[in-house]
Amino acid sequence: MKKWNHSRKSLFYVINKKGGLDMKLKISPFYCFHTINAYEEDDNIFLDCVVYEDHSIIKSLYVKRLCSTSATDHEQGLEGSIRRYVINRKEKSIREEFTLPAQGMNLELPVINPAYKCKKHRFVYGIHTTRASSFFDAIIKVDIESRISQTWSIPKGTPSEPIFIARPDGTSEDDGVLLTVVLDGQKRRSMMIVLDAKDLKEIARAEMELVVPFGFHGAFVGRS
Repeated sequence: MKKWNHSRKSLFYVINKKGGLDMKLKISPFYCFHTINAYEEDDNIFLDCVVYEDHSIIKSLYVKRLCSTSATDHEQGLEGSIRRYVINRKEKSIREEFTLPAQGMNLELPVINPAYKCKKHRFVYGIHTTRASSFFDAIIKVDIESRISQTWSIPKGTPSEPIFIARPDGTSEDDGVLLTVVLDGQKRRSMMIVLDAKDLKEIARAEMELVVPFGFHGAFVGRS
């Protein structure tokens, strides 16, 4: 893998859905695996994403690193930060509006209430690491307005990407539950955990007699 070049710029392409390139913009370099959401207000496009200063996270996912017991192999890589970029279509400009601190608020595999996709959102959920490791050990909820976060975890637990399920008669953005498959490192088996999306309190769990392989980008499909 090539060495990270801090002198290069990151590029943003704004493409019209009807066809054609609206604009191409440059900004200070960063690395990103996953975007969170984007929405428009007046002449502005707001884009939230999980960013890293460089591509160290890729090295953290090498099998050699994952199997390593050396603390130095896990000092960096997993702590992604939530960042918002604002693109002004009229001025054809881009700026960074904020970056939340990685310490205490790091997050990956971000999800939101699906009803808020391409709309202004407030809450972001994902997997979170509380220590230097190649594995995430908690679920996190971040309020990007108040800049307050909440977490859920169990000892030696490794959760998967949460899935947000809105309450059918819910009235608020975080009215629903989260589903996550968690590997219990002590019992050496997996379980499905149901968390209240408002406060991350555990509602229920279904323990299994086996280990479910780690996965991501799942979906919940109701019977109706």
